[in-house]
Amino acid sequence: MIWTIVGVILLVFVIYKLGFSKANKAVSLISNKLQIKPNLVHDMIAKMSPDRGQMFVASASNSANIEQSAYIFVIYCYLMNPHPEDVKWWKGKLAESGLGDYIKSDAFTTAFVYFNLEETIDFNPRKVAEDFNAI
Repeated sequence: MIWTIVGVILLVFVIYKLGFSKANKAVSLISNKLQIKPNLVHDMIAKMSPDRGQMFVASASNSANIEQSAYIFVIYCYLMNPHPEDVKWWKGKLAESGLGDYIKSDAFTTAFVYFNLEETIDFNPRKVAEDFNAI
């Protein structure tokens, strides 16, 4: 009986580790790059649709795409709170991590796809990029 319980617990643990290893790696890469708490990145991924979240995790878990993923996270933070003081703080985080604080409109376009905003009339990636970079 005890071995059955131990076996089930180990099986659940292994399934959890295999199922969430890419997401954990993506969150870890972004949070370490920007030196932020991982729960902030988890929150961003949770707000994406399941399909878009999986696409983002697949891209972000590849360390070659870490810069793009970090920019997408900062864009998410900007869309949630565009206050100039917060933008300056995030630009400082980008500079501290060795990334440029100027984000190209291509990154905004990509972020809009992940956040399912590409078809929204109110969101123009080029305009939002100009507003962000002007601060």
